[in-house]
Amino acid sequence: MPKSANYLLIGSTEAYSGKSTVILGVAHELQANGINFSYAQPLGNYTSRVSNPTDADVSFISQAMKLSDHDIRQTLLMLDESNIEKRLLEKRDLIIKNI
Repeated sequence: MPKSANYLLIGSTEAYSGKSTVILGVAHELQANGINFSYAQPLGNYTSRVSNPTDADVSFISQAMKLSDHDIRQTLLMLDESNIEKRLLEKRDLIIKNI
């Protein structure tokens, strides 16, 4: 019997490219075939100041697929406005330094 994959990473270099749609299709097929799965998003973003932020895509997928809290893995890196700005400034400074 072939070894099955433990992880499937779906990504794109462009925003709004249909990743969530693909994930919903794959997740639906897994559920239809009785295969349990978990959902995680390596990078997430949010703009509100809340104590326990949740990325909008994580909320959407978990609600659409009726996933329990146990089936949702924590986003590894949440990028808020200040974090994004800090990283962009660091990148700019590195580019300027190398000119």
